[in-house]
Amino acid sequence: MFKHFRLPLALWVICLVGVLALAACGDESETSNQVPLILDVAYPAEVQPGQVVRLTALAKDPDGDDDSLTYQWNIKSGGGEFSRQMTRTIPSVTYTAPTELGLNFLEIVVTDPADRNAAFTFEITVRNILPPPTPTPEPTVPTAIVPPTVTPMPTATPVPTQTPVALKKFVLRGSGEPFDDLLVVEAIILGVPWFLLTEELFKGLDISVAVEMSNKRIAEDVRVFTFDPERAQELLTEAGFPDGFAAFWPRHKAGPLLLLAHDVEDNLSNIGIQLTTITNSADFITTGLSGRTTLELTLE
Repeated sequence: MFKHFRLPLALWVICLVGVLALAACGDESETSNQVPLILDVAYPAEVQPGQVVRLTALAKDPDGDDDSLTYQWNIKSGGGEFSRQMTRTIPSVTYTAPTELGLNFLEIVVTDPADRNAAFTFEITVRNILPPPTPTPEPTVPTAIVPPTVTPMPTATPVPTQTPVALKKFVLRGSGEPFDDLLVVEAIILGVPWFLLTEELFKGLDISVAVEMSNKRIAEDVRVFTFDPERAQELLTEAGFPDGFAAFWPRHKAGPLLLLAHDVEDNLSNIGIQLTTITNSADFITTGLSGRTTLELTLE
C-alpha cells in the first residue's frame, strides 16, 4: 500500500499567514523569496527485498516558479539505491529496495532557484510480504487395496475448448532521421527498464514490447535487454547526439498505453531524449508525414 504525506490545510494556512506577516513587517530583501512547500510524497510503506518501486513528490514554489524546482532523493539510513537522476526537475525516481530486511529512512529535498530548500524524511520497511508456499502433503498409503466396483459411465458431453487470453504486444514505433541509426535505436532499448516497468504495471499478464523504426522491426521483445542508461548515453554520443535530441510524441489514450507511455517518457528524458507531446492526433500524423522525428507507443 502506498503512503502519502500531505501538508494539513490548517497548517498550510498558518504558514501562509506567517509568511505574509513577515513580508509586512520585515526587510523586503529577506522575504523576497519563500521556501518551497512539499505538499505530497507517494511511497510504499512496505516492500519485498530487492523490489523496484517508484517514488513521487508533489511540491509548490510560493513564488510561482514551480517548473524550476529541483528534486534530490537521499538515503538517510538503511540501504537500497536510486536510479541515476539525469534531469533533477523530474519529481519522481525509481528506488530499488535492499535485500536485507529492516527499516530504511529516505529523504526528498526540494530546492528553488534561489537555493532555498525544504526536506521531508519518510520510512520504507523491507520484509517478506508474500506468505511462504504451502507444502504439498505426502499421499497416504492404504493398508489394503480393495478392487473398486466398475460402474458404466454415461456418455460425456464434449466441453468446448477455451480460447487463450490474447497476448498483449506493445510496439514502440519511430520515424525520422535519428531512428535510422542503429546506435540511437540501441540507446532507446537500453535506456528504458522495459522488464521492470511491464512487470510493475501489468503483473501476471503475458506482455511483450517490440521496437519498429522506419517501418523495420528491430526487436520482437526488448524486455530481455538489461537496463543500462549509462551505456545508452554513450551510444547517443557515438551517434553524434551528446546532448540528446528532441522528438514529437502523441497524447496516448487512457489505459495500458498511457500507463506505460508515461514511464517510457520519463526514462528517455533521463538519457537526453526529450519528447514534445502533440495532443491532436491529426496534427501528429501530419507531423510524421512531413518527415519530422516522431515516436509513438501502440498496441498490436
